[in-house]
Amino acid sequence: MATGKRAQYQFKVEEGDDPYIVAEHSGREPLGERPLKDPDFLAFGLREGISFDEAEQIRDFLNEHLLYVAITRFGDVEDIKRDVKHDTSRLRNTEETCRTVVEEIKASLRAEDVTGGLEHLKALEYQVNHLLHDWKRALQQYQWFV
Repeated sequence: MATGKRAQYQFKVEEGDDPYIVAEHSGREPLGERPLKDPDFLAFGLREGISFDEAEQIRDFLNEHLLYVAITRFGDVEDIKRDVKHDTSRLRNTEETCRTVVEEIKASLRAEDVTGGLEHLKALEYQVNHLLHDWKRALQQYQWFV
């Protein structure tokens, strides 16, 4: 689920090794409705060697032309918790099914039941493919956070 928040910010020049620009909340939005919450900090690094006067010109441009700062977040913590709980349950089920199928394959081989062994091997192949698919999906979701 995506959630978007926006608020008005005033831009100020700060000095470090080189000047940089920070955004300070200037609107009336309550803390919970702002895209940045204390102690979040939004800063813009400027190219190396920029003068303080140039930084002030950029600040003035931003203050004159930008109406608000907006952030859209995809998937909140509750969504992530629910997904992890669901995926953990699916993993346990797949793990148990794989153990059971491996035991059935062993039993088929002991009984020299090639047909049964092949059927159980197909079931194991299905579970492994399903597990790999889930793993790939989990890695794709994880990429959003790194």
